[in-house]
Amino acid sequence: MTASTLKALSAPRWTRFAAAIFVVALAPLCLLGAGTDLDAGSVLYSGRRIVHGAYVASRPPGSPVHETIAGALDAVFGGWAINLVSLFAAVVLCAAVWLLLAREGVPRPWLAAALVAASPWFQIASTSTVDFVAAAALLVCGALALRHGRSVTAGVLCGLSVGMRISGVLIVIAMIAAEATGDGKQRRRAFNAFVVAAGIGALAFVAPFLAANDSVVFAQNDFRTGSAVSQLGRAVAKNIAYLGPLAVIAVALALPAIWHLRTQWSQRWIVRFATVGFVLSEALFVRFPWKMGHLIPAMMCLALLLAEALRDRRVLFITIVIAQLAIGVVNVELLRPDVPNSATRASITFRVRPGPLVVDTLCRLDDRDAARSRDVTRTEAVWNCAKPWGTGR
Repeated sequence: MTASTLKALSAPRWTRFAAAIFVVALAPLCLLGAGTDLDAGSVLYSGRRIVHGAYVASRPPGSPVHETIAGALDAVFGGWAINLVSLFAAVVLCAAVWLLLAREGVPRPWLAAALVAASPWFQIASTSTVDFVAAAALLVCGALALRHGRSVTAGVLCGLSVGMRISGVLIVIAMIAAEATGDGKQRRRAFNAFVVAAGIGALAFVAPFLAANDSVVFAQNDFRTGSAVSQLGRAVAKNIAYLGPLAVIAVALALPAIWHLRTQWSQRWIVRFATVGFVLSEALFVRFPWKMGHLIPAMMCLALLLAEALRDRRVLFITIVIAQLAIGVVNVELLRPDVPNSATRASITFRVRPGPLVVDTLCRLDDRDAARSRDVTRTEAVWNCAKPWGTGR
């Protein structure tokens, strides 16, 4: 490890204290059932079926790696263990973001890690029986391995991530594309990583394929789409909700610096990777503008871009982090859709409400066994309580 990397890894002492608080504060939430996500119960059911030798996808196209891990943990320890693994994955993800930026010579990489961790939507996913955080953690660890010349390890990690969430393919594409635009050695690494990742990712979906009677029907979904304008509007509204109004303003102030990064495209791997990853992730979200957890890869890429763009503007970066922390407790609603998750229009409003982390916790306390009950009415009630612009407690 070079002296510059060691220097980049250094951080104020309070960051260690903040990391400890992150774990200690969120760990109790791991004991409040599987979480409010609509698919949590299906994941538990799929896991139980896998443990007993059969495969049933939790939802199209399945997430075989996550479902298998969830089933094993649930059978041996109970559902709380799945949540704790999600929290561990959150710590790994933030550490990998830190290490990746340090490897690329970006100063104060701990700020990007803090930004990822500060989001209440990330914290909710980190304490629930969902695959968003663990899949993202594998991807960033894969990127770190690739940049250290370990292409096979990178391919394995990326392939497992795809088997956990198939949308991870987009971040893998961004990673491989960023590496392939380098020299001959980098291109060979990119090719090796791609081959391994593709093989493991394809292997992971053999079970869903066979369970669908050797048909690709397992990959089909029934999500309805609206007009292009409504799809884009929903995606924009949920991006704003993810960041919160103050952070949106701060990010807007950072846009000129982000735009300037185009001059570093050929020299900076992190710029190529994060830009392509962000664009592809957001494009997918326009197609499926549903759960806030779907935005975690895009926001992770945004954190990488901000770290590169705001090298000399630490105060602005810290402002974005603090704003993210604040909305977990108290949020200001600026937009109100006519029908949450199926909106065709929205009205401008100004409402001070409890933040997403507070709301999600209260909704989980109302019925912590909803996911395990397999009762659709109970599951949807918890989801409707906690979802963006939901009913609340």
